[in-house]
Amino acid sequence: MKRLVSLGGPVFARSRRRRSHLDEMALGFALAKTSHAPPSTRKEGGPMKPLVCCAVLLTGLVFAGIDGDSRSREFQSGNASFDSGNYQEAINKYEGLLKEDPSSGAVHYNLGNAYYRNKQFGHALFQFRQAESLLPRDPDVRFNIGYTRKHVVDKLEDKRTWNPSEFIPITERESLLFLIAASLLFWSGMLVLVFRNRSWLVAANRVSMAILVIALVIVIVKGLGSDSFGVVTAPETGVFSASGKDSTLLFTLHEGTEFTVAEFWNGDWIKIQLADGKRGWVKRQDIVAAASGG
Repeated sequence: MKRLVSLGGPVFARSRRRRSHLDEMALGFALAKTSHAPPSTRKEGGPMKPLVCCAVLLTGLVFAGIDGDSRSREFQSGNASFDSGNYQEAINKYEGLLKEDPSSGAVHYNLGNAYYRNKQFGHALFQFRQAESLLPRDPDVRFNIGYTRKHVVDKLEDKRTWNPSEFIPITERESLLFLIAASLLFWSGMLVLVFRNRSWLVAANRVSMAILVIALVIVIVKGLGSDSFGVVTAPETGVFSASGKDSTLLFTLHEGTEFTVAEFWNGDWIKIQLADGKRGWVKRQDIVAAASGG
């Protein structure tokens, strides 16, 4: 995968380290934004290509989700466990951090890397999707999602309607902040116009009003486009016509298949909808699901 995050205090700083043995391993993921040369592997029917290594992230990302020395040390400890090849231990540490603060895209990203190296591709894809909702402009996250999807057995035709929210690369929180800023700009301009009515101020206020309208539209689009999603994590699971033992098996799905949530929990069951429009009930223990959005 394309990297892990390395914490150098409460804020990520650009850092450099010597190439470790992990950098020499073929992971199938391209290593980006690091100081050392990426390893490469031969693609079938093509030239050598950089791999995405799950080495500790050497780029600068703001890590607002982890504050305090204890959580910083736990995060670094998780990275050290990953670096030593103890992926399950790294998973446990990252998940412990997410229990305290589930809004850290950096931890979701690293957890996805650890799951991928542990060959738990369904969990890895889910964590990368979580990271994407919090880091929508990160190209490494998008790359890792695409690469992990190559392990998915079920190839479904996407019949979903066009979702404009997917083409607005900001989080819901960022859209709300944009709306607040646009509102302050507009109403400040209106207040100034009360005391000084100048033609250029009127024009400027019209521009601010247009910005406010755009911000409002973005908030609405992001809110309406935030469907709950999930991923199959069991090697195979059945999709049934209803919840409970007496229902009919409709079809089966395999690890890594993504879905949207049609109905939330009904005891140990959840109703899902696939990209091709099919619906059914699956056992809660065979999937992981959460509300998307940042």
